Amino acid sequence: GIPSDHAAMAKYSFIAYLLWLFLGCFGIHHFYLGRDKHGFLLATTFGGFGLGWFRDLVRIPDYVCDANDDQRYLAELGAYMRRYRFPSYTFYRNSHRAIAGVFVAMFYRWLFLSAIPKGNPPLIHDTLTPPSLSAFFLGPLGTAFGVWLVSNVGRVKSSAAYSLVGAYAGELVFCTPGVLTDSNSTFLASLCAMALAVVGWRHRRHHDGWGLCQRATVWGALGVLFLGMWTSHLYFNAEVTVDDGETIKLHDAVSHFFKSPAWREMKKSGWKVWSRYWEEGWEGAHRTFHKLADVDGEAYALDVMELDASASWSEIRERYHHLAKEWHPDHHQSKQEEERDRAMDRFLEIKEAYEILKRIRS
Repeated sequence: GIPSDHAAMAKYSFIAYLLWLFLGCFGIHHFYLGRDKHGFLLATTFGGFGLGWFRDLVRIPDYVCDANDDQRYLAELGAYMRRYRFPSYTFYRNSHRAIAGVFVAMFYRWLFLSAIPKGNPPLIHDTLTPPSLSAFFLGPLGTAFGVWLVSNVGRVKSSAAYSLVGAYAGELVFCTPGVLTDSNSTFLASLCAMALAVVGWRHRRHHDGWGLCQRATVWGALGVLFLGMWTSHLYFNAEVTVDDGETIKLHDAVSHFFKSPAWREMKKSGWKVWSRYWEEGWEGAHRTFHKLADVDGEAYALDVMELDASASWSEIRERYHHLAKEWHPDHHQSKQEEERDRAMDRFLEIKEAYEILKRIRS
């Protein structure tokens, strides 16, 4: 049979489902159940690309039984392991693992390579030029890590050697090492790594048995590493397209935003709200925010009618009659079609602005 080697406190399905519902995309329910590799996998793949999170809806009861060393569950698991010496003998039962491993490996390969800053000359080449040593090392390493992680979730284990050999072999055969190649080549390389890892699949009869401190240290460090790779990708390599169609680096766009008048105005408004909070409390802060946010559209309406905030109701009404007469469509019938359309739009805009101010000021 399967040994009962968990000394931790009992786990509950209700808590697991609660964590799955609200924090499942970060794999928190798996960390709660002691399935750290599974939790890290979901946390770094956005809930297993959504599919892993959804699948857990029906799998959590089994996970809870495994975490609690339920004797009936362990007896059935032991009978299965005795009948099938290796997990690969029942590939139909583990086919989802192999399929997931291929796509996770492709994603990790992309992330590992995308984290390398593109310099001049670039470290990641877009053409078939000799790659840098770091790119050659990181691409297959990402593939291997993805395959290894999926191959060691739950009651299956596989040596990292199978994943590494398969990843580097697939990289050399199907991809130009270190290059972000097309998806077909990357898929074949990941499939090669996964196929070799399947050969090394074995049953896991014992839980890892790590203490809380060791678990937090290892997976916390890996989490920081992955967060660093995302940060490097977003800062050095991510690009955005601006209004005129030009492509610029994301960090340049962010830098320009923090130097823009819009950001200075936001800071100024935020300081006003904060100051009013300390002077008058939440009510004063809410009133100031409401005014700055122009929730009622008053500032927009005054701008349309070319008035300042101190304008009286009589001034607003007088200005409305003047602008409405100036831009009334009947006064532009003899002009070209484009000018008639512009006059109609302006007239409707003035009418709308007047209705807003009438509701607020009259």
